[in-house]
Amino acid sequence: MNLGDAVSEMHMECYPEMATREFERLVAQAKRRFGVESALLVHRYGHLMPGDPIVVIAVATEHRGEAFDACRFLIEALKSSAPFWKREQTQASGSRWVASA
Repeated sequence: MNLGDAVSEMHMECYPEMATREFERLVAQAKRRFGVESALLVHRYGHLMPGDPIVVIAVATEHRGEAFDACRFLIEALKSSAPFWKREQTQASGSRWVASA
């Protein structure tokens, strides 16, 4: 459900090379801010169904509090700065592009 309409499917557009560079930039920030030793960001794109897993974030830190903080930072930054665009398909409204959060 988004904007009051049931979403039947969605399509994520992406520029993989730009996304890779942005992921690297975000991980570098997380390393500086939270002491992240290693991180993995995965964001699916293409045709997706509601409920499909879209993002995986894994970090390695010395303490779990830093890991949670780093993951929160990465998911929030990813949603606003990574080059992904989502088009939703609904019964009521048809196809529409959704702005980044």
